Order: sequence, then structure tokens, then C-alpha cells
Amino acid sequence: MKHLIFIAVVFLPGACSTQTFYIVRHAEKADNSHDPELSQAGRDRAVRLEQYLANKKLDTVFTSNFKGTSLTGLTVAFPRSLPLIQLDQNPDNKLNKLIARLKNISINKGILVVGHTNTIPKIVFDLSGVQINPIGENAYGNLYTLTKNGKQVDLKHTTY
Repeated sequence: MKHLIFIAVVFLPGACSTQTFYIVRHAEKADNSHDPELSQAGRDRAVRLEQYLANKKLDTVFTSNFKGTSLTGLTVAFPRSLPLIQLDQNPDNKLNKLIARLKNISINKGILVVGHTNTIPKIVFDLSGVQINPIGENAYGNLYTLTKNGKQVDLKHTTY
């Protein structure tokens, strides 16, 4: 009996531990300037994202340092008092640092990553090994849910 308790204490916590990444593009931009605010449609979409994720376990929100990603992420982070970490996702070496940081997040965490059309495919691929289609400039509302449990990776593509 002592051996069974030892096995349960040592092995079960790791067996049930998961990381879940919710990876989205920022919501709709107000214009095509270098660092635009969100449009009204974008603010509405960010609220829908927050509602979609309301019952999901989240611990941290990562965004780039652009207004669109920051405002999208803040809409989710603020009501829950979650930390919002802004990281420069361009050029590639900075994106690679973000991905390395995401890979080193401890187990049993829920993470929202808000990126851009040119960063999301690389983030998804580097975390999951799954190649996704390029994201069109007018494509908003895609949600990639990546769940890692040990070496097992599950990637689901939905919309919100």
C-alpha cells in the first residue's frame, strides 16, 4: 500500500499537468497606420474574446508592444487582474525569445498570446510542430488552442 501512495504522489501530478495556450490575432484595426488603435468592430471582437475565454483558466496574457495587440489582450486581462506582458515580436530574434519564454512556462498554466498575421503561424508551429495556413490581412477571430500534456500536443482551430 505504501508503494501505491508513493507512485500516486510522484507520478500522478505530472501525468495530469497541462499547459494551454490560446493564440489569437489582435482584433480589427481602426486604420492602416503603423500602430493603430482598435476600431469599434475590434473593440467588440476583443469583448467577444474575453467572453469566450471567461470560463477558461488563464494565468498570463502576452502581447506585442503594438496598440492593437495590447488593447485586445488588456480586454481579457483587466477584468481578471491578470498580468499583461508586452514583448516586441519583431524582428525574428525577438520573436524567438518570446517563443523560448513560452516553452519554459511551468505546467498547469493557461496563457493567452495575442499576435499578428506574420507571427502567429511561427508561434503555433514552434510550440506544436503543426504548420497552419497563413493568416489573411482581413482574417480576424481565429483562435488556436494548443494543449500540451507531457509530449502530447493537441491543436484546435476555432473562431470566436
